[in-house]
This record gives sequence, C-alpha cells and structure tokens, in this order.
Amino acid sequence: MSSAPWEAPSELNQESDNQTSLPRVELGANFTVVYGYPSDGDGGVLVLPFCNGVDLQFLGLSRFANAQYPKHLHQERLHCDRMKQLGPWWFPILDDYEDAQLNRPHELAKLERVVTAWPEDGDGRKKGGVWVLVAKNEKEAAAKGFARVYNALSMKERCLVLEHAGAVFYDDPIDCKDLDFQWKYLTCA
Repeated sequence: MSSAPWEAPSELNQESDNQTSLPRVELGANFTVVYGYPSDGDGGVLVLPFCNGVDLQFLGLSRFANAQYPKHLHQERLHCDRMKQLGPWWFPILDDYEDAQLNRPHELAKLERVVTAWPEDGDGRKKGGVWVLVAKNEKEAAAKGFARVYNALSMKERCLVLEHAGAVFYDDPIDCKDLDFQWKYLTCA
C-alpha cells in the first residue's frame, strides 16, 4: 500500500548515524526553511527562509519531510554551493537567525531578497545563465510580486514569471553581483 503524496517515505523519517541534530529542512506552519553549513570562508549558516517545491527540487530535497544536516563534509559543500544559486541569507550562527525569527521578525523583513531561476536545457528559450529578481526588503518584494514567483510549479515556469516581473538575465552567473558568492554579513542588529 503506497503512502499519500504528502507523507514522506518511512526511510526519510529515520535518523541515521550520518546525521546531526542541526536542521537541514524545517517544514513550518506557513513556509519551509532550508539551511546549509558552509565549511569554507567564514562558516556560519546559510538560510533560505521561503522555500517552495521548485527550490526544494532544485536542491534535491524532499518536499514532504523535515531533514537533518548530514555529517558528510563533501555532501554539505555541494549542498551549500547549490543553495548559493538561490540567494540565501547568511548568519554567523544558527542562533542569530532563530533569535531574529522569534524576537525580531521586523529585522528580517528589512533584509534583501533574491529570487533566481535557472533555465533548463531544452526549454525553448534562453539556455544556461540565470534570471535574477532582487528586492531590498519585504515591502519591495510584495510590490514586485514575489508571491507569483513562489507559485511557479517548475523552474521553466519560474523563468517565465521572473522574466515578466522584470528580472535581469545574466548569460554568465558570475556577472551577477547579487549572486557574488562572497557572503554579505546579514546580521540583524
């Protein structure tokens, strides 16, 4: 008997010796948060606070199950590199994000938001490169229609939505300063 589509396969709910108690995916009451723990540079924690099915699929993560951080350094490095393609926030430690989320959500609302879409081969439009839409804060994100982007059902559809929302297309992602991969310190003071 198969499980319902919203139920995670039982093997995804089992703890492994190769995992820690640090969160990887947290399915919350209103949204999903994905975390990454880079070992290079300044370390810290990467946070994607508004993940949807397209983001989770892009990251190779389950849409229906919480997950813990794996202990494999190489696997984590690859995950963080993939997260960086989606414009995460960076915090020195996980507690900084959790404290801001619980006690100072108005500070998180002031942080820049970056939404990206990566054209897939064979979509009949631009190939390679990246679409990038940036908002200086939550209010600007609402004005630019970020909710429409979050409602896209595929990366192909997300590309179309971003294009219509006025996103910038970069043939070479390295040219995009918003995906600089040199982390800005997004601390909430």
